[in-house]
Amino acid sequence: MTEILKTLQLILFGIPVVALVAMGVVILAKPVSVLNRRWYLAIFLPLLLANGLSILENLTVVEAASGGNWRMWLVLVADLALVVGCLVYFRGYLVYGLSGEQTEVSLAEGFRSQGYDVSLGEDKKRGLLGGLRLERVLTLVKNGHQVAVWVKLRFHEVTLQAGSQDGVRLLRKAIPGLRSADVPYDIKAHASGVLFIVLGVVFAVLSWIFFFEPRLVLMP
Repeated sequence: MTEILKTLQLILFGIPVVALVAMGVVILAKPVSVLNRRWYLAIFLPLLLANGLSILENLTVVEAASGGNWRMWLVLVADLALVVGCLVYFRGYLVYGLSGEQTEVSLAEGFRSQGYDVSLGEDKKRGLLGGLRLERVLTLVKNGHQVAVWVKLRFHEVTLQAGSQDGVRLLRKAIPGLRSADVPYDIKAHASGVLFIVLGVVFAVLSWIFFFEPRLVLMP
């Protein structure tokens, strides 16, 4: 049982490395790259699951599966809470290669072609920790039905998030139009891709030194 848990942890620690490098390559590959923010789950969830397996391994080794060590169970509950938080937080899309204004214009044109009245403006949005912040928003209206699409620009990275399930469906349909935008390749707008690849390499090295090698030495 313990060897199986160790093997699963090795696999889980390898997934974030592959995800980071893959995200970097995708960002650098085209003039306009659009990533689903769910990609981040491939980075954080395997680490949280590996931590949970480590706790289970410790419980097995010390034969405390009946719940004797409350600290381990507290960490496990915290991991589960973080998993739920990641599922809630990592929604929407990331756009590289377009400015915030270019993204707004492209989205507005696409939504207007579908018969929506589109207005651009700013509104307050509640953050993950409950605070309100002012952000750009596209308000779409059709047949009396209103949908909001939020646009946030940070470090050459445009984040798109919808305020409802209808908005999610509309945004998903608009992504191919963003990817096909005719703009020149600007390496500065894709600098995050290089960062992701570097982080993947660094994480791989650190994982090998502090996790993989000690585990492999102990495995028969």
